[in-house]
Amino acid sequence: MATARLVVDIDVASYISSGILNSRSTWAAVRNESTQKGRPIKSADAWIAATALVLAAPLVTNNPKDHRHLDKLQIISTATE
Repeated sequence: MATARLVVDIDVASYISSGILNSRSTWAAVRNESTQKGRPIKSADAWIAATALVLAAPLVTNNPKDHRHLDKLQIISTATE
Protein backbone atom coordinates (compact mmCIF):
# COMPACT_ATOMS: atom_id res chain seq x y z
CA MET A 1 0.00 0.00 0.00
CA ALA A 2 1.45 3.36 -1.01
CA THR A 3 1.63 6.12 1.55
CA ALA A 4 1.02 9.70 0.46
CA ARG A 5 3.32 12.27 1.98
CA LEU A 6 2.71 15.94 2.47
CA VAL A 7 4.99 18.59 3.89
CA VAL A 8 3.31 21.75 5.17
CA ASP A 9 5.44 24.77 5.98
CA ILE A 10 4.60 26.63 9.17
CA ASP A 11 3.84 29.73 7.07
CA VAL A 12 0.93 27.83 5.52
CA ALA A 13 -0.48 26.84 8.91
CA SER A 14 -0.10 30.43 10.14
CA TYR A 15 -1.80 31.78 7.03
CA ILE A 16 -4.75 29.43 7.45
CA SER A 17 -5.04 30.27 11.15
CA SER A 18 -4.84 34.02 10.60
CA GLY A 19 -7.96 33.98 8.44
CA ILE A 20 -10.14 31.87 10.70
CA LEU A 21 -12.50 33.50 13.18
CA ASN A 22 -11.49 32.83 16.79
CA SER A 23 -8.16 31.24 15.88
CA ARG A 24 -6.29 33.64 18.17
CA SER A 25 -8.48 32.79 21.13
CA THR A 26 -8.13 29.09 20.31
CA TRP A 27 -4.35 29.53 20.10
CA ALA A 28 -4.39 31.20 23.51
CA ALA A 29 -6.55 28.39 24.92
CA VAL A 30 -4.09 25.79 23.58
CA ARG A 31 -1.17 27.65 25.16
CA ASN A 32 -3.08 27.98 28.44
CA GLU A 33 -4.10 24.30 28.57
CA SER A 34 -0.53 23.25 27.83
CA THR A 35 0.90 25.48 30.54
CA GLN A 36 -1.67 24.35 33.11
CA LYS A 37 -0.77 20.73 32.41
CA GLY A 38 2.93 21.45 32.83
CA ARG A 39 3.55 20.87 29.11
CA PRO A 40 4.55 24.25 27.65
CA ILE A 41 4.01 24.22 23.88
CA LYS A 42 5.96 26.06 21.20
CA SER A 43 4.11 28.89 19.50
CA ALA A 44 4.22 27.16 16.12
CA ASP A 45 2.85 23.92 17.57
CA ALA A 46 0.07 25.87 19.28
CA TRP A 47 -0.89 27.48 15.94
CA ILE A 48 -1.00 24.09 14.25
CA ALA A 49 -3.17 22.64 17.03
CA ALA A 50 -5.45 25.71 17.04
CA THR A 51 -5.92 25.45 13.28
CA ALA A 52 -6.94 21.80 13.56
CA LEU A 53 -9.33 22.60 16.42
CA VAL A 54 -10.96 25.55 14.63
CA LEU A 55 -11.37 23.49 11.46
CA ALA A 56 -12.60 20.49 13.50
CA ALA A 57 -10.01 18.44 11.63
CA PRO A 58 -7.62 15.79 12.94
CA LEU A 59 -3.96 16.67 13.20
CA VAL A 60 -1.62 14.38 11.27
CA THR A 61 1.82 14.36 12.88
CA ASN A 62 4.91 12.27 13.44
CA ASN A 63 5.37 14.02 16.80
CA PRO A 64 2.20 13.13 18.70
CA LYS A 65 3.92 13.74 22.05
CA ASP A 66 3.91 17.46 21.23
CA HIS A 67 0.10 17.53 21.19
CA ARG A 68 -1.13 14.39 23.00
CA HIS A 69 -1.95 16.33 26.18
CA LEU A 70 -4.56 18.50 24.41
CA ASP A 71 -7.94 16.99 25.31
CA LYS A 72 -10.05 18.12 22.34
CA LEU A 73 -7.47 17.52 19.61
CA GLN A 74 -7.81 14.39 17.49
CA ILE A 75 -4.36 13.11 16.49
CA ILE A 76 -3.48 10.76 13.66
CA SER A 77 0.02 9.34 13.74
CA THR A 78 1.95 6.24 12.83
CA ALA A 79 4.75 7.17 15.23
CA THR A 80 5.41 4.61 17.95
CA GLU A 81 6.22 6.60 21.07
